[in-house]
Amino acid sequence: MALLQKLLGGDFAYDAGGRMVRFALPLEAQQTQSTPPTLRSQARVFAWASSSTRSPLLERALRGAGVAHVLLTTSLKECVQAAPTTGLLVLDGDTANFAQLGYTLADLAKEATTTPVLLWGAKAHAQACALALKHPCMEVCAASTPPEELSLRLERLLQQRSQQRQFSTLHNNQQAEIERTRSYQQDMLPKGEALAALAEKHNIQLGSSYQGCETLAGDYWTMAEVGPNLLGFGVMDFTGHGVKAALNTVQLHALLQNEWHRADPLEIAVNLNTSLHGLLGPGCFAAYAYGVFNTQTGELRYCAGGAPPMWIKSPKGKLQELTCKGLPLGLSSKILPQVRTGLLQQGESLLICSDALTDAPHRNGARWGHAGLAAAWQKIPSAMLARNAMLALLEDFHKTVVLPLPDDLTLLVLKRP
Repeated sequence: MALLQKLLGGDFAYDAGGRMVRFALPLEAQQTQSTPPTLRSQARVFAWASSSTRSPLLERALRGAGVAHVLLTTSLKECVQAAPTTGLLVLDGDTANFAQLGYTLADLAKEATTTPVLLWGAKAHAQACALALKHPCMEVCAASTPPEELSLRLERLLQQRSQQRQFSTLHNNQQAEIERTRSYQQDMLPKGEALAALAEKHNIQLGSSYQGCETLAGDYWTMAEVGPNLLGFGVMDFTGHGVKAALNTVQLHALLQNEWHRADPLEIAVNLNTSLHGLLGPGCFAAYAYGVFNTQTGELRYCAGGAPPMWIKSPKGKLQELTCKGLPLGLSSKILPQVRTGLLQQGESLLICSDALTDAPHRNGARWGHAGLAAAWQKIPSAMLARNAMLALLEDFHKTVVLPLPDDLTLLVLKRP
C-alpha cells in the first residue's frame, strides 16, 4: 500500500472497512503536433492603413494570412522611416490620396530597395502596377485575395528578403576578404621610407607608381639591396587581373624572398620560372624584367621576357633601348632566360614599365606602343628629378588615355645623378 501511495500519490485511495482500493493510472498526455514556424509568423510586419476605419480590415487580413507581429500606423512618414529595419511593409492601396502614396513608393524605391512591399487593396490597379515595376521587391494584391493565396505571397516576399540579407552578408564578407588581400598586396610593395633610404645610401633618384585597374592587381614590382653597391629590381605583370592575378603576385613575392641572396639575375629568373611553372595554372604566366644594378659602376645585368623595352635617356635626351624580348616566366619549364647588359652613366635615367603604358587605348583609337612611349619619354626634360619625370610622363599619358584603364599600370624611374 505504501508503494502504491508513493507511485500514484493523490490518485490512490484505500478503504479499510470496505476492503476496497481505488486508484487511477496516469495516462500520457496526447502529443500535439507543433506547426513549424514560418517567416510570416516570425517577421516584423509594418502596415499602413489609409484611415482608422481601414486599420481593422488590414489587420484582420494579415492575421488571417498567418502574420503574428503586425505594427499598424496611419502615417506614411513612419512607414518610410521604418522600412530599412522592418521585414515587410504592407501599404493600403485603397486611398483617396493615391498621389501621396505614389511619392512614398518612389522614396521607398530609392531608399529601401531591399525591403519587400505589398500594396494591398489597390483600386487604382493600373497605377499600382506601374509603381510596383519601379520597386525591385513590390507586389500588388487585391483586398479580395483569399487568405491562402495572401499567405503564399507574403511568404514569398519574406523569403526574398531573407535571401537578400544572406547575399548581402556573403557579399560583405567577400569584400572584407578582398580588402584584406588588397592591404596585404600593398604591404608587399617597397615602402616610401625604404626607397628613400636606398636612394640616399646609393646616391640615386627613384620614382615609382603602381595603379591597379581593379581592387586587386596582377602587377608586382620590387627593389632591394642584394649586395654591396648592388640593387635588385623587378617589374612583373601576370596574365589577367583581379583575384587570381593578385594571388599569383603573392606567390611570386614569397618566392623572391628566398632568391635575393643570389644577386644573379640569371639564377633568380631560372628558379622563379621553375617554381611558377609548377604553381600557375594552364595559360598563366608573368611578363617580367628583373635586373641587378651596380650603383658604383652603373652596370646593369638583367633578364626579361614578354615585357615592354626599358629605356635609358641621356642628359641630352638621347634614348637607348634595352630590349625585354623573350618568353615570360611560368610559360614553360624549358625556358632558358638570357642575360643582357646595359650601362647607366652619370646623369642618365632608366625607365621600366608594365604594358598598360604601351597597350592602353587612347581616345583617338590608337595606342602609344613602344615608339609612342619612347617619344613621350624623350619629351620629358632630362634635368628633372626621377619622381618629377615619372609624374610628368603619367600626366601626358592620362591626357588622352581612355579611363578606366583596362590593365594594371606599374612605372619605375631610376636616375643616376
